[in-house]
Amino acid sequence: MSGMRISKQNINTENDAPAAPNPRLLKAGEKQYSTFSDLRPVDTYNTKVINADLLPELHDPTHKQGTFKVDKNTGEITQKRNGALAVSFYLRSAFAAIEEVHVESSCSQLSSITVNFDHEQSDRMVEGNASKKGATFYSNKLITRFKRGMPKRGLFLQEQPRFMVTLEDSVDGSLHANIIMRHHPEDERAIREMLKVEAKDDNNAVSLKTEYELWLDAAPGAELWQLNEMERDEYPELCSYPLLGTNKHGQKRFYRMTPVDSGMADYMSKELNNLLRSLSAGTRLSMDSETKKRAAEIYKERYKVLSR
Repeated sequence: MSGMRISKQNINTENDAPAAPNPRLLKAGEKQYSTFSDLRPVDTYNTKVINADLLPELHDPTHKQGTFKVDKNTGEITQKRNGALAVSFYLRSAFAAIEEVHVESSCSQLSSITVNFDHEQSDRMVEGNASKKGATFYSNKLITRFKRGMPKRGLFLQEQPRFMVTLEDSVDGSLHANIIMRHHPEDERAIREMLKVEAKDDNNAVSLKTEYELWLDAAPGAELWQLNEMERDEYPELCSYPLLGTNKHGQKRFYRMTPVDSGMADYMSKELNNLLRSLSAGTRLSMDSETKKRAAEIYKERYKVLSR
């Protein structure tokens, strides 16, 4: 976890004395449920675990898509546009719904996908049709294609994916889609090809990743805080940064490759409160019906507990 300092521990080599639980880990575990977080933020884009003090800002289920901004250093709610983390507890709930299926399946892949569109295709999505526009229009096209396959090319899926998608503005005025998808591993090639239908004519228009670089704030040579032996086994993601490289800021830092996690939901939240091309009917967020249903259930379950 980027910047997270765990209480310094002596490595326990005694076999006859069980290690005492780390109180900071216990506290973090308590926050896990209440903030919809799996405690593995996408540091490449975001920041630390959301402060529990933000729980009063949890939106009522009738306004579940609302987001708020959190200062990346202090964890406080802020109006800043830069250096702030966008948080949507509803999108975290949607990720939890997708991850449930991923964890319960014996054969599953969780992917983070980016699809870039040209201006013509972007305009087509914004215009949509009489009833669906924006992300809803796009996701419906994907759902239909995933179900029917592409028979002329011999492309069919073994399982129907579970996914959520957001549309965001690109620097050239077009749109791009960010997608979190749970799918069968052997369907990856077919899914890539199906996503290319709307993508612009570019070899790099569709990017699919199953892991990302998670950077540690501490510079080489700095004191590294350690977990005791039991905690290292239970929380390997908090203490394993085996690789040394140069981050996006040109700094030498340690990093590790880590699977797609709930921090991607935060990253996908950053433009949710903005209208799509000034059209109130143009949605930025959509997902398949099963994910939408389960996400709403998870959100209401958390809200009910926290509002007691």
